Amino acid sequence: MPFLASKAAADDYLLGLNASCVVLRPSMVIGRGGGSSGWLTQLSPLPLIPLLDTRARVQPLHIDDLVAAVLALLRQWPSRPTVLPLVGPQPMTLPQIIDTLRAVQGWTPARYVQVPRRLAATGARLGDRLDWRALNTQTLRLAGHDNLASPEPLAEASGFRAAPCRRACMTGRHGARASRRRCAP
Repeated sequence: MPFLASKAAADDYLLGLNASCVVLRPSMVIGRGGGSSGWLTQLSPLPLIPLLDTRARVQPLHIDDLVAAVLALLRQWPSRPTVLPLVGPQPMTLPQIIDTLRAVQGWTPARYVQVPRRLAATGARLGDRLDWRALNTQTLRLAGHDNLASPEPLAEASGFRAAPCRRACMTGRHGARASRRRCAP
């Protein structure tokens, strides 16, 4: 069962218990340990970067903001079942996110090319057979669609607001070297 289908089943089960629970629905998490960060960071040094889609938008959230949001929710736990989008405040395309990662490393913006649909579909089917996380039919289907939501429900439930991705990646208390590590996989 693909990840999103299993997460949806688990979310539905939890919400069906009618217990005081919170289901978090993150857009894209950036930072150390994140799967998305890993492959985006691996792509970032390339001068010409192939992507499944160059126009779809997501609202990246730094891992530190995800942790802070969870901690804020623990201090103000909702009394009824709640579904909260966990998103950064700024919609960005994948090229904008990768260029942010490149800027953290001191590089100029890259050039991007959208992989032809037929080639991407062939690669996705191969990815299904080889159990690839970065390229499969699920990621291909998701790549062409925006993943946007309002950050307001989280702010209303917990009082927490995430920083824009660029600021979260660029700022660090320990200088530029630490800032580069903040957004590394």
